[in-house]
Amino acid sequence: MKYVYWAAGLLYGVAAQAAEVDAVVENFERTSTGAAEVVMKFTNNTNRSVTYAGANCALLDKDGRALTSVDIVSQNIVPGGRGFGRAYGPQDPRVDKAECRLTGVDFAE
Repeated sequence: MKYVYWAAGLLYGVAAQAAEVDAVVENFERTSTGAAEVVMKFTNNTNRSVTYAGANCALLDKDGRALTSVDIVSQNIVPGGRGFGRAYGPQDPRVDKAECRLTGVDFAE
């Protein structure tokens, strides 16, 4: 039973962090070599510095099926500021778009 409370607390912590830090796909395009490139914008809506913000992005085909995923990180985001992170996917012509979610945020002490 203690694991149920631990898991619920963990989920609550991620939800609270998500309200304090916004993560959106700023740009999705192809590089000159044909690789998928995802750029994320993290906005710190708090009065505390963010030392780490992470997201996971699924790279999807035109039918919405996941082909692979990539992790994106931004660090040292000042209060009220923005940070950016970028990741590259495969040179796969089936990759059509990215769908991302915030996976974690750490605040400075």
